[in-house]
Amino acid sequence: MRFAATLGFAIEQETAKHIRLRAKLIAGPSPERVRDELFMILSERQAEKHLLLMDSLGLLAWLLPELEPLRGFAPGMYHVHDVLTHSLRTAGYLDGVLDDLWKLAPGFAGTVLEHLEDRLEHLVSRKAALRFACLLHDMAKPETFTNEDGRIRFHGHDNLGADKVLFVCRRFRLSRSTEALVSKVIKFHMRLFNLSAPGGPSKNALYRYCRDLGDALPESLLLAQADARATYEIMPREKFADTEKPMAAVLEYYYTKFLKAEARPLVTGDDLIRMGMQPGPKFREILEEIKEKQAEGTITNRDEALDYLKRMI
Repeated sequence: MRFAATLGFAIEQETAKHIRLRAKLIAGPSPERVRDELFMILSERQAEKHLLLMDSLGLLAWLLPELEPLRGFAPGMYHVHDVLTHSLRTAGYLDGVLDDLWKLAPGFAGTVLEHLEDRLEHLVSRKAALRFACLLHDMAKPETFTNEDGRIRFHGHDNLGADKVLFVCRRFRLSRSTEALVSKVIKFHMRLFNLSAPGGPSKNALYRYCRDLGDALPESLLLAQADARATYEIMPREKFADTEKPMAAVLEYYYTKFLKAEARPLVTGDDLIRMGMQPGPKFREILEEIKEKQAEGTITNRDEALDYLKRMI
């Protein structure tokens, strides 16, 4: 499978037949070896094609049994595909989102693409980890499914999915940094949709999104955009919130304001101590509020930040 993905080869029919007959043996080698081969596949374009081939050979069910409840699960009028197909399509649509970055956010496309090439660990790039998250982002939908008066809901599937994926990552012996990234982008993969309100996201919402995601912010946006495109094919666009403009707005805010406030905070905990405060949980709340004001431009220098602190205290 890895040769097919990385070298562009086709698997010979007799070989494919024998793979199918022995698919369960994929669970035999060490988790580290299986992880390395899987993430080399996920590093390549056309992930959906490779994942579909793995599924047709019976490998996906043994590698990721957590996806099996999604097979055939298609509640609601807009689920033309089952949720497993939607998840595979989301991984596939990521290629198009990355290709379109130069149009969606021309000022930051190069920075985002370079960011995705960073290695989280040996053979696991951020881009491969993002494709892994695309595949698993809806894994908790069957458990959170409700149908009240014909209104289909999956309340909490993002949070539950973020918890469940930790066990998947640990089974593959993924590093803590990869585990944290995958879990975080799944947990917040609905946030961009919530920001897609008329008039665009508020400054407070922008700051909190960036704060909650940290350096996983680009991956979160890309997963949400790929998820949206996979949904467009089954739901009329007029019934679905625009995610492209909010995505561009979040990226601009993240790179031009948020990261600068994070890198050069105007005040620190030492300033609070000098003003007579005792260290404690309130410290973080106060310093976060100052950084939020700094990022939005309400506070522009240290003197203004100190004055604001004095008024707060």
